[in-house]
Amino acid sequence: MKVAVFGRSGELGRVLQRTLSARHEVVPQASHFDVRHRETVFSAVRAANADVVVNAAAMSNVDRCEHDAEAFSVNALGPRWLAQACEASGTLLVQMSTDHVFSGEKGSPYHEWDAVGPIQDYGRSKLAGEREVRAHAPRHLIVRTSWLYGGSSSDFPQVVLGRARRNMPQRVVDDHAGSPTCVDDLAEALLQLLEAGAMGTVHVANPGTASPYAFAQEIVSSAGLKAPVRVQTGAPLIGSAPRPKNSSLTSLVLPSYGVVMRPWREALRHYLHKVAAEGM
Repeated sequence: MKVAVFGRSGELGRVLQRTLSARHEVVPQASHFDVRHRETVFSAVRAANADVVVNAAAMSNVDRCEHDAEAFSVNALGPRWLAQACEASGTLLVQMSTDHVFSGEKGSPYHEWDAVGPIQDYGRSKLAGEREVRAHAPRHLIVRTSWLYGGSSSDFPQVVLGRARRNMPQRVVDDHAGSPTCVDDLAEALLQLLEAGAMGTVHVANPGTASPYAFAQEIVSSAGLKAPVRVQTGAPLIGSAPRPKNSSLTSLVLPSYGVVMRPWREALRHYLHKVAAEGM
């Protein structure tokens, strides 16, 4: 299988490229590929001549996306051009998406056929991207995931660990929840889905639900540290976008392909062991 990863310079793109290249040919891509420009996209897809294009390019800073039209240029218009280019070349398009396409009001984890209803511009722009892909690329795989970590030294666990190692008190919000997901697990699951010929929409996340506060507590505890973690109270920061109350994910699709995601706490412990072994 020949795969092109667009957005390979981002945290997700780097991990996807590393995982996929272990068993398949990954086509080198320009580091600063701009998904917003139609001709650039069409030229890049033609030049890649790949069986699969994975779109990991996104504007993913939730607060920055709010009221910024650039979010729709990157997260919706870009997927339109990629979908059209992939349809013209007969290429499978993998579009990476998010739990933020849901409102968070269901009260339990969302499956692939639950009604969408984003509450902020990040979620709205990513949902628009999904719709562009479905409209223009008959051969597609849309992968929704949640609360990714493990691709950067500045991700949530690393920040929490850094403060805990210095015995610094931390205050973390407890007003919303999701499914913390290790990016290595996501990449391995995507590899299995591609090798199984999967198409359509699928949720890929480590099972379970946690608030940022519970996530931080688990990080500190699993690392064997004693630094205090307390709940952050008070009004949200000015300018911050709303978060879905509970956007955790489950999947009705993954079992059909024999893909098993380990619970989020188990995945976190494995990641922390890796961090300790590598001295990160």
